This record gives sequence, C-alpha cells and structure tokens, in this order.
Amino acid sequence: MVLLLSASCFAGERYSKPGPVNLTSDGRRWVQQTLKKLSLEEKVGQMINVRYFTDFQNFESDSYRQFRDQMK
Repeated sequence: MVLLLSASCFAGERYSKPGPVNLTSDGRRWVQQTLKKLSLEEKVGQMINVRYFTDFQNFESDSYRQFRDQMK
C-alpha cells in the first residue's frame, strides 16, 4: 500500500505539464491551408473525441448498427 502511494506521489514529476504547441512558419501555413479546406462539420468533428471500446463486430449485428448510428 505504501509503495503504491509513494509511486503515485512521484508519478507527476516524470511528466511535464502540457503547454502550447510551437509551430514553425511552415507548420502555421499548413494549419491555415488545412482549416480553410474543412467544412464547419469537419471542424466540429476535429474538436470532438469519441471513445468507444469494442472487439470486432459483425457489420450486420444490431450492436454495430447502433454504434454506427450513434457516430453519425
């Protein structure tokens, strides 16, 4: 138990806090060009992260169809 608690105390020290991404001028240009090409729906899609855990499913199964419909 003590080992587990001490490990969790030091876990944060190994990883730095996330910060802003620093792009080169080429990177910024690529971002601007790419964003201009995206539709509003695609831009919103880039901001949404859907987490779904599954094993292989038959494409004809009810559970797969339900998942597909939820994603749409």
